[in-house]
Parts: sequence; C-alpha cells; structure tokens
Amino acid sequence: MIAIASVTKTFDSGKGRRHLALADISLDIAAGEFVSILGPSGCGKSTLLYIVGGFIPPSTGAVLVKGARVSGPSPDRGPVFQEFALFPWKTVLGNVMYGLERQGVRRAQATARARELIAMVHLGGYESFYPKELSGGMKQRVAIARTLAYGPSILLMDEPFGSLDAHTRTRLQNDLLEIWERDRKTVMFVTHSVEEAVFLSDRIVMMSRSPGRVKDVIAIDLPRPRSRADLLLDRRFQDYVVNIERLMEEPAPEPRR
Repeated sequence: MIAIASVTKTFDSGKGRRHLALADISLDIAAGEFVSILGPSGCGKSTLLYIVGGFIPPSTGAVLVKGARVSGPSPDRGPVFQEFALFPWKTVLGNVMYGLERQGVRRAQATARARELIAMVHLGGYESFYPKELSGGMKQRVAIARTLAYGPSILLMDEPFGSLDAHTRTRLQNDLLEIWERDRKTVMFVTHSVEEAVFLSDRIVMMSRSPGRVKDVIAIDLPRPRSRADLLLDRRFQDYVVNIERLMEEPAPEPRR
C-alpha cells in the first residue's frame, strides 16, 4: 500500500544553514496494516507523515502509494492531526458533511452518510452542536468522522490524542480500534506513547534522534480484537512496553558509510 524509498528531508534553517530532519528512511506498509511511528521529540515523525501525505516533498527518495508516486495531497490519504481544525461556524453535521459536499455528493446522500459516521464515533444527538460547545475528545471524534467521510483508504494520524486527558485518550483509542476492525484501513499513527503504540499497532517503527532514521521495527504479536483490560493483565503486553521503553533509551547505531 505504502512504499517509502530512501527518503531524506533537509530544511533550510536560516542564515544559510541546513537541518537534516530525516536520513534515508525506507519502509513498506501493507494494506490494512496499523503501523505506529514512535520516537523522541524532533526525530522527524511528523515530517515523515507529511511527506507520505504529500504536504511536503522529500529532498531525495520517493513515496509510492498503490504503486503511484506521491506528488501532493489526495483524498485517498486522510489526515487526522492533534489540532482538530474544525470549522467553528459549522455544526457537527456540517463539518462531517463538508468533504462529501466538496466531492459533489447530493445533499440528502451526504447528510445520511454524515449521520451514519457521527453515530459510528458515538456522537449521535450532537449533530446540531458547534465546536465551541464540544469537549476536546468530542472535537477529535468529529475530526475523525470528517476524514472518514470521503472514504480514504489510508489514515495519517499525527498524535491525534496527544492533547487529551488520560481517560478521554483511552476511550478514543478504543473507538479507533473499533473503527479499524470494521474497515481495516491502512493507518500510519505518530505517537510519543509506547503503551499507546503497543495497544494499537501491528508494527511499531522506532526512530532515532535527529536526524531521524529507522532504528528498529517491532512486530506486535498480540491477539485482536484487543481489550485494554485483558492486555493490562497480559505479560506479553507488559514485556513489549518495557522492552521498547529500554530500546528508546539506547543510542542508535552509527549509520554505515
């Protein structure tokens, strides 16, 4: 589904200085796979996600989606960011309908689809509410429903639960897995949380400190569907969390020359 081939990204940091954000990233992600990108702040996790999304170009290398080179954003790749980016003048229903209407879907059909998605993210009854009337977790549910509305096969999620309290974050993790189990979309999920990555993922891509390189790729062999209550009692889950925490603290090996 996604092939990242030798991607490097350098930014101009001003006064003629260059900042190497990503160095020679190569990674393949299969259709329907849930992959988390994990690493310290400033390692280029979000930069990699934006390159896959087509929002910024790589300096060298390429990203292919379904065999086609990424040259810009596409409705096939749906972003969900930490900032909810909802239209404050639109209701919940209006926000979720927005992408459908831009695609030319008839209003009645768009309304029906939007209501279905609002129910899916457990916001039935809030269709006429405005963003200012919603909690942070509810706003993120609206943002997820709005992205799902135009039917992307890939979800690109950049710390979508990072600003939420622990209880709301846990609920939204469960909601996301429920949606993923139903549709099996391909997901790239950026996070700082080891426990979140282990709970959600099929594989975790560990990145090194800046410049970001792939430090390790860990397959998460835990049963699905997943229950947090069950996993917290599962020694394998605990071992994954502890071992990955340790791995994050280890220095990355020097790149081969």
